[in-house]
Amino acid sequence: MTTPADPQREVLSLLEEVIDFEYDTLEAYKLAVNHLADDALRWRVESFLDDHTRHVESLTLEIVAMGAEAPEGPDAKFLITAGKVFLGLLLGDRAILGALRANEGDTNALYERAASRLEVSPPLRRIFLQHLADERRHRDWLEGRIAQSRRETAQAG
Repeated sequence: MTTPADPQREVLSLLEEVIDFEYDTLEAYKLAVNHLADDALRWRVESFLDDHTRHVESLTLEIVAMGAEAPEGPDAKFLITAGKVFLGLLLGDRAILGALRANEGDTNALYERAASRLEVSPPLRRIFLQHLADERRHRDWLEGRIAQSRRETAQAG
């Protein structure tokens, strides 16, 4: 006989997962900021880093309000997230942006899944949807900037 799922435990687990991933993403963004050659790109990526920091802060408040402890830093998966950016370091700014774009795809999918969970309260769902809007903005900007860079390379070549 199976035990019914505990909705609060499921929400706490989901929050932990999202916070863990946000910390992993923060590490990737910090690495990118420290290695982007173009100042304008660095400024924009720093603004995305600020969004991810804000996401961790707001989600931490939610998990603490539920009486649980929030993760306090990246987990082992950060090696995958930051690793994509590290590989991009070898190839320049466009490759770094491409790595961030790949990570944003994962972040978008995670927030979409989190916001669709039935056991999530309406206030927490609103937070997930607000963060998802940020993540979509990040992804869209990265895609646009990468496409622009490709066009510039094609025109120069």
